Amino acid sequence: MFNKVNPQKTDYSTPHRFQVILQANLRAATLDPQKTYFEDRRSHPDVRMYTLQPKPFVLADLFPSGAGANVLRTFPAQGVFRGHLEREGHVQILAEVDVDVTRVVYARTFAVSEPRAEKLECILFGKDDELFAAHLITAPPDFDQVLPVRIAGRTFTAKEMEAGIRLSFPDRKNITTARLNAPTRASGVVTIGGVADASFEVEAMKELYFEEGELFIPPQFAQTPEEKKAGFTEEGV
Repeated sequence: MFNKVNPQKTDYSTPHRFQVILQANLRAATLDPQKTYFEDRRSHPDVRMYTLQPKPFVLADLFPSGAGANVLRTFPAQGVFRGHLEREGHVQILAEVDVDVTRVVYARTFAVSEPRAEKLECILFGKDDELFAAHLITAPPDFDQVLPVRIAGRTFTAKEMEAGIRLSFPDRKNITTARLNAPTRASGVVTIGGVADASFEVEAMKELYFEEGELFIPPQFAQTPEEKKAGFTEEGV
């Protein structure tokens, strides 16, 4: 999740300043939005992503700093969409829902003045054998990506997942053409709670989301060649 800001008020004209991964439930007064969402997913198995359009709120309130700060755990949304709501072809499946945040998996504010990571690194999240990797964004220009993964011979407890798990790939550069994607198999190192745990082999599935243009300096909102190659066209995802 990203929070868009006015590019004219930033030093390097980039529209994003946060990378946030949430575990959440949908709630509404007159229907079961969770049921509607999962039924729609089952009936459209080829759709790679759904998007949420929240009503305006301060994203950083989900992960405030400082003792005694109020933590936001519910925010309203205008709707849930099948496909990318900022591209052609999306369909609204839910309107006027509340989002109850059960866990902030990862949250970070980044700045363009920070050095960009040289080697590929991902954030691992999910449960049991349903695991996902999100590319760790350090500073623009960079790219955003989410995809399902399998890790050979390794399972993670709920406690380990809560501690935070990183996947590091010392042999892969932090560039779009070296990113994980089916049918990639790559070797790396698991870090749990900041402590290196073990080496592993990851099998990458077809990516659910890929975006690089909006993290360019300056941002590019037209589809990039790499986005088109990945199948993320203006007609939807």
